[in-house]
Amino acid sequence: MNEQEKILNAIEKLKKAKYCFGICSDTNINDNHVLFFDFDGKYTIDNVIDSLKLIQKVYNLSTVYILESLNGFNAFCLDILPMKDVTIILLDTPKIDPLFVDLGYKKNNRYILRMDLDKKLITTISRKNNVVLSNAHHWFFKNIMNFNIEDNHIYNDSFTFRVVAYKSVKHGYCELYD
Repeated sequence: MNEQEKILNAIEKLKKAKYCFGICSDTNINDNHVLFFDFDGKYTIDNVIDSLKLIQKVYNLSTVYILESLNGFNAFCLDILPMKDVTIILLDTPKIDPLFVDLGYKKNNRYILRMDLDKKLITTISRKNNVVLSNAHHWFFKNIMNFNIEDNHIYNDSFTFRVVAYKSVKHGYCELYD
């Protein structure tokens, strides 16, 4: 069984056992992370795109991927950034869910993008720059989540990412921050 099959098999076991799973933002390289964003359901996709285009331009970020979730929208950018920069960018992002930012900060500067609720990649804001992106997160989103992730960027040679699991509660939501 190859690595992809092992991961998929483990995720399927978690789902059957009523666990949720998510991928962590940390890259396990110093204190560096990728960017995850969470927008609750009171905003339209156009609001989210406008917010992310602004942040992408101000902070010179590469491609941003936008996902539709059961309760709004999520997004991610695979740029590898120091945690202090991630925090500044998140705090500066218009319309981001402040609870997401606050809880990630309280959980040892670890942001988790929950991936078990049939999220759909709905659009990208493409932009190529010369920064190094997370190969591990690229692999996860492309091979495990089957998202169409751009290959024409510079990726690091690390293959370490962390997936977390936690008990699910009613309506398919998970109790992660208790």
